[in-house]
Amino acid sequence: KSLTKVFQGTIDEKLLEIPDEAFDVIVMNDVIEHLTEPWDDIQKLKSKLKKGGVFVSSIPNVRYAKNLFHVLFKRDWKYSDDRILDITHYRFFTKKSIRRLWEENGYTVQRMKGINRTKSFAYFPFAVLLNI
Repeated sequence: KSLTKVFQGTIDEKLLEIPDEAFDVIVMNDVIEHLTEPWDDIQKLKSKLKKGGVFVSSIPNVRYAKNLFHVLFKRDWKYSDDRILDITHYRFFTKKSIRRLWEENGYTVQRMKGINRTKSFAYFPFAVLLNI
């Protein structure tokens, strides 16, 4: 199959252009944290999925060991140009709040997997201690 149409713009700008049950898959990788009202947005998009359709997302976990270490032990929440504390993020999530975001909006979470485990041994005991 091939890509037949691309929508560029905000959800509110483009939602009415998209027919109901238009998509088998909606992908929002590294998008949800940039939305001011992600709960409303994923609810609005639900009708655009075909029966049996899925949402795929990648959402940074603010409880990432390195990030939490800096917050708790260095007492610093320093925004950056990228990563978890990206200055353009409106929302921050933990593994529990990511699951809750989907489930409270009527979705079933089929799989959750962290993708960027810390490779630094220095953070490992911290991660184990806090069950990250």
